Amino acid sequence: FMKKIGKKEVKCPNCGRKETRNISSNYGG
Repeated sequence: FMKKIGKKEVKCPNCGRKETRNISSNYGG
């Protein structure tokens, strides 16, 4: 994953909206 991950970039088939938000915060989205 790149340092700057956007909501559009973060597209997981098994990832929920809650997880996506967590990932964005972790990567400083």
